[in-house]
Amino acid sequence: MLPLMLAMAATILLTLACVVGVVVYMAKSNRLPSGLVAAGGANASSGNTTSIVLDPLLVNLADADGHGYLRAGVTLRVQGLPESEGAKADSAAKDTKVAAAVSAPLRDIVLDVLGRQQVADLLQPDGKEKLKLELKKALLERDSDVRVVDIYFTEFLVQQ
Repeated sequence: MLPLMLAMAATILLTLACVVGVVVYMAKSNRLPSGLVAAGGANASSGNTTSIVLDPLLVNLADADGHGYLRAGVTLRVQGLPESEGAKADSAAKDTKVAAAVSAPLRDIVLDVLGRQQVADLLQPDGKEKLKLELKKALLERDSDVRVVDIYFTEFLVQQ
């Protein structure tokens, strides 16, 4: 009976350790919903994000024949928007006003990165994920005030 109880206790402890490990990993990689991160006592400021929806982008791609183009809808989930002087106390109004003020520089950076892509690279199975990483890197290098948490493609059309 004692070995059975010890085995059950060890199984419960091992399962609990695995669950805690998965939750910590997901919280550190920003994969938990913001409500769970704040409720869990982790960094509560990670829930303060704003989505910036960029107008659809149409760019010529950098292929040698010059015939490829990309039409993409991009939404950026960002953290750390700079304060706007004229923003109201209402946080939603403030976020909207600040997001509008920073969208032009962000759009310029995204257009620059998209214009350097080639059709063959974008059509690879992991092409979009590589593009997201490249976009995050460029946005961080050229605009360090805004931290891009995630990038979503709401439309993505590649023409050869």
